[in-house]
Amino acid sequence: MSTQGSGDGSRLLALTRNFARRELDWGRLRGAAANVAMLMRTLLGLALVEMELRDQERLTLRAQGQEFTEERWMMEEELASVRRALEDERKVRMAEHNATRQTLDDVHAQSVVVAAELKQLRKERGELHSGLQTVTQERDAALQERGAAV
Repeated sequence: MSTQGSGDGSRLLALTRNFARRELDWGRLRGAAANVAMLMRTLLGLALVEMELRDQERLTLRAQGQEFTEERWMMEEELASVRRALEDERKVRMAEHNATRQTLDDVHAQSVVVAAELKQLRKERGELHSGLQTVTQERDAALQERGAAV
């Protein structure tokens, strides 16, 4: 029995060693799993931080794009307003120009008529002056004849 008892003892010792070795392997495995989990958390955390930064940058760029779009729209509205004001001013000036041009054309037409009338009146005055000279000469001749006849 002693051989069997010693066989049982060595068997128990081997089993205990195997158990301790397995416990050690499980401990290592748990440590490695904890390290992997920590590494995964770190990597995942970095990936999440990177994704969050990208999302934040995307939102910032989208907000800037929206601001630029709104600013562009406001500038286009302002330019359109200025264009309309300039067009209105141009129309007013054009109407004033047309009215002034019409007035000048009317005055020119009147001056042409007045010049023609003046020419006609000068011609008539010349004819009347000639007629007056003729009448004066005839009167003077008649007076001389009367004076000579007397």
